Amino acid sequence: MAEKINTTENLSQQDLDRVRSISENIHIDDIQEVLSYGAEAQTRIAEFSENVLGVVKTKDSEAVGELLTSLVAEIKEIDKTAGKKSWFSPFFKGTNKTLAKYNTVEANVDTILKELETRKQQLMEDVVTFDGMYQQNLDYFKELTVYIVAGKERIKSLRKHDLAEAELRAAETGLQDDAQYASDLEERIARFEKKVHDLSLTRMVSLQMGPQIRMIQNNDSQLIERIQSSILNTIPLWKSQIIIGLGLSNVSKAVEAQRAVTDMTNQLLRHNSELLKDGTVKVAREAERAIIDIETLQVTNANLIETIDQVKQVQAEGVAARLEASKELHRLEEELKNKLLEMKNKE
Repeated sequence: MAEKINTTENLSQQDLDRVRSISENIHIDDIQEVLSYGAEAQTRIAEFSENVLGVVKTKDSEAVGELLTSLVAEIKEIDKTAGKKSWFSPFFKGTNKTLAKYNTVEANVDTILKELETRKQQLMEDVVTFDGMYQQNLDYFKELTVYIVAGKERIKSLRKHDLAEAELRAAETGLQDDAQYASDLEERIARFEKKVHDLSLTRMVSLQMGPQIRMIQNNDSQLIERIQSSILNTIPLWKSQIIIGLGLSNVSKAVEAQRAVTDMTNQLLRHNSELLKDGTVKVAREAERAIIDIETLQVTNANLIETIDQVKQVQAEGVAARLEASKELHRLEEELKNKLLEMKNKE
């Protein structure tokens, strides 16, 4: 009857069945099998990392920031002739001239908006792509987990049964062949343990990639929101102010009314410019932000180094323990031989 698999991993019953099947068919005396154990899953993780990197490299978030900057520049074109006066001042001095300039700026703005729409669509497709990548990485992570758990189960079984029996037989017979077999088995188990440890390191890469993908996806979502805000809020507000300005230019005799509306328009434009500045700065900051903080890489690197050091220490302690055990076995063998000689001499 197979032993129950004890694991804290979130594995389904189907996965546990695979673990049992894989574990029962691991032959650590086959060097080629040990070297290739879980290699396919490791390779898929490496290739997947390259694919994610490729998608990130093709992203051009900086272009979105440049488009938004161009948008601001075009809108400011109408304000150049106003100097330090109100943004609507030109409308009161030469409506036809200002209207012609507005038409030119409007055409340029429409061109920028079309490009922003294209960029938004690309970003939305990227968001969907990253959803698929996240699920794919999750599948690879689970596959590695199955191999790691299966390997650990096999190691536990080998140490508990095969190695224990080999060491007991070597101790009982005192034969060199039996002792060598036990030593070779211990070495093969140790090599397989290292292979399982390598799989654990690869799984850590997969584990870190999940939140990294979500971070990139979140950056894209924020850029989409900024573009949407510009298209639905900033531009309509700008055009509405232009319409107000054109209407006010026809009410030349209503000086006080014009002043009141102009003050209100200036207040609205200042508020709108602050919103546009804030949105542009935030998008620029998001575009310049690194995908992974250097502090995160430092922590993961330190943990990896610490893991390697601890594994080396454990291996060194194991070697020292085996040497000590070998000496004790030799002493016990000599002690037994001397006792047998003593009894023979008494006879």
